[in-house]
Amino acid sequence: MNKDEVRIIYSPGGPHVNRFHIAERTVVLDEALKDYPVAHDIILEHELAHAEHGGSNPDFLANLALEFRTDLFQSASTSAEADAVRQYMESETQDIPFKIALVNNIRSLWLPVMWSMGRVYRFLNSIVS
Repeated sequence: MNKDEVRIIYSPGGPHVNRFHIAERTVVLDEALKDYPVAHDIILEHELAHAEHGGSNPDFLANLALEFRTDLFQSASTSAEADAVRQYMESETQDIPFKIALVNNIRSLWLPVMWSMGRVYRFLNSIVS
């Protein structure tokens, strides 16, 4: 699926935002992202990557690898971009749709370790810098 074929719309927060909807070939972003321009661009690129892996037959492993790279970036990166995404993510809560539950349950295997190690890494990096 070409990302030029993907429609991008904004909606008030909820379980349907910051998601790529395969059937509609639409990325629905949270309106609140407009207040976080750096996070907006990163999250939009993430969802467009899902569109590239999506189509009518989603590539499960490609999506899982995308989520792993994203979680690693968000948890361990000391960049201003990762910090902007973390600020946005911590500013809102979303219900998780059932379709996302499988990927998120698998992600839950690495997230506790990754987030803890990411915090330690960022702390140690701030001392050294």
